[in-house]
Amino acid sequence: MAQHNHEKTSETTQQNQPAAEPSRKAREGDPGTRARSSSPIPSPGSDNGRRGRSLTRTHASRHSENLTSRKGYHALMSSFGKVFHVEKRWKLIRELGSGAYGFVISAADEISGEPVAIKMVTRALEKVALAKRVLREITLLRHFSHENITGLIDVDCTPDLSEMHIHLHGADLHQIIKSGQPLTNEHVQYFVYQVFRGMKYIHSASVVHRDLKPGNLLVNSDCELKICDFGLSRGFNSAPDDNPTMMTEYVATRWYRAPEIMLVYKAYNTPIDVWAIGCIMAELLTGKPLFKGKDYG
Repeated sequence: MAQHNHEKTSETTQQNQPAAEPSRKAREGDPGTRARSSSPIPSPGSDNGRRGRSLTRTHASRHSENLTSRKGYHALMSSFGKVFHVEKRWKLIRELGSGAYGFVISAADEISGEPVAIKMVTRALEKVALAKRVLREITLLRHFSHENITGLIDVDCTPDLSEMHIHLHGADLHQIIKSGQPLTNEHVQYFVYQVFRGMKYIHSASVVHRDLKPGNLLVNSDCELKICDFGLSRGFNSAPDDNPTMMTEYVATRWYRAPEIMLVYKAYNTPIDVWAIGCIMAELLTGKPLFKGKDYG
């Protein structure tokens, strides 16, 4: 049993290792085709069998005092001192990060042994804007099925907590850039190719991501990349001028925000994601943001 746990811990650790050196030959062809080919560059693994089939469970009430005596749950103390309860199916490993709306922890699925990330959003139903963001991300991930888009495994919702269980995919590009490790042109080419490949799928579904940045691009040790965090994503019309009030300028991290968001924010569309990809590519090449600033000036 100890040996089995050691093997799973080692597998999880490997997911967080820096990106490996890709082959010097980049894959050519239509980004919409499957990545599995004769190319020596490693291609993304497929989890299509699980995508779009996640289980969503809701609970009318789940008070902490009841869960404490309830079998089948872990007690989890977050970095900000609040106790949460997670099903014992998930073997908790460590907290990956926290923010204004909750935190993310890494875990292992006791059933399949796969590493997962559990995104816990606190008080998701107290604010309409936050509730819409959580619902939007869950809805999109339940329907997306692509090798370059993170996969949703399970959802568990209560009045005061929303849990999204997604596939854990190593480090993000922001961490890799910040580490200072050298990236070859082949690295950059392969990363950008995978981003375009995933975004072609997303745009084909009439969805604009609206928050592409290095921190939302996950990379494993084989240089396989997945796009994540669809909380700001929106569907769009083929003729955006027909409904110009649907879009807002309060999207996209400032350094990756396209000019049309700031200037004509009621009419932007998929090109804002293309702009963000260009900024990301420049940052991969230079090691620093292309348009770093504190305001629009």
